[in-house]
Amino acid sequence: MEFEDEAENLRLTRLLRNRARCRKCDDIIESLHRHDFRSCKCGAISVDGGLEYRRRVGALGDWEDLSETMEITEDERDLSLSVILARRFTRIYEGY
Repeated sequence: MEFEDEAENLRLTRLLRNRARCRKCDDIIESLHRHDFRSCKCGAISVDGGLEYRRRVGALGDWEDLSETMEITEDERDLSLSVILARRFTRIYEGY
């Protein structure tokens, strides 16, 4: 029962900007697309993932998250999942 209660309270979000500020050199870095691995000028932190996923490299105290997200509805999430599944099915069907 606890799991079901937690699942109802989950917020569904879409990543709009994937960026962070280095607290050592004050550099703001942003990953613009998937596998776009960026590091600050002093090399203490890095960001990766673009709008696909949010990845940080570096000590927790060395960066401030400046990412922006937008809450999405369950209908939008279901539509996104159906598009992903359709693309995968098409690739399998066409032999990719």
